[in-house]
Amino acid sequence: MSRNSSSSTTTTSFFDYETQNNSLLQKLKEPKQAELLKAIGHKKATVLVPQNVSLSDIDLSDSFLLSHIILINPQNENEFMTVNCLLGTFAQQGDIRQIHRLSDRMKLIKSTKSPFESYRLAYQNYAVNPKPKQIVQILREGNIKIRDQNLPIFLIAEPLSYQSCGWTNEELELKRKTNNDSGSVWKLFFGRPKASVPTELVRTPQTLKKQFWNKFKDIRAREINTSVKKWIEQFCAKPPMAEEQVAEFRKFMNATLEAIRDHPLWRDATPEELDIASDIIEKFVLSRIFDC
Repeated sequence: MSRNSSSSTTTTSFFDYETQNNSLLQKLKEPKQAELLKAIGHKKATVLVPQNVSLSDIDLSDSFLLSHIILINPQNENEFMTVNCLLGTFAQQGDIRQIHRLSDRMKLIKSTKSPFESYRLAYQNYAVNPKPKQIVQILREGNIKIRDQNLPIFLIAEPLSYQSCGWTNEELELKRKTNNDSGSVWKLFFGRPKASVPTELVRTPQTLKKQFWNKFKDIRAREINTSVKKWIEQFCAKPPMAEEQVAEFRKFMNATLEAIRDHPLWRDATPEELDIASDIIEKFVLSRIFDC
């Protein structure tokens, strides 16, 4: 009896310590985050809060913060998407609840559908993949009050990360500080960018997208362009069996991205440019095969 009481007290004390001292939660309490808090409440989002000890060497940039705000699928409470479009699921391993990060960053398809409806095929693809890209333990679930607003949080063992994110690579972090994409993330979450977000942060991703399309349409990239369109035509003409679609789609994406990386037009491409190329190709192909 005393052991259970001691364990409960320890768990409560740990949660109380984190809610009072966690650096990410302290950032959310800053006056400049008032609009973000309102959006979290309006969107019924949840904040993933890495335990404070895991944040000691991390710069809590806007990109980091918005990678840890999740929208849970109202049709399936085991599925979620972060504000900057990481797909994930919740899984139970014995008494331990976990987060399985399934994807690197994706771009929202502009449509009247919800993000989860737009990415239904993508979720089905990842759902049959037995190897998630990252597994993070959920330590505690609860609510805290910030500025008279109840904030649902999941206290997690370590931060979520993804390919080319700034907080796992010093060189990429340096590039992030001079070429941040948080403006486009704000636009996805809030609609029109706020005046406090520098306009160059909003324009930069659009510029990179335009540069990609210019290269993709260049006659020197005709082989890549043709192979993408041919794959879509073949998929629509004779769709693979449902259980084979995931493997076929991933095989195509891997081959296409390898061709882009090896092509002279992208020889000096930065990780961010390659990340955007991957997002654009995936969005382009999914939007086409959804309609066929």
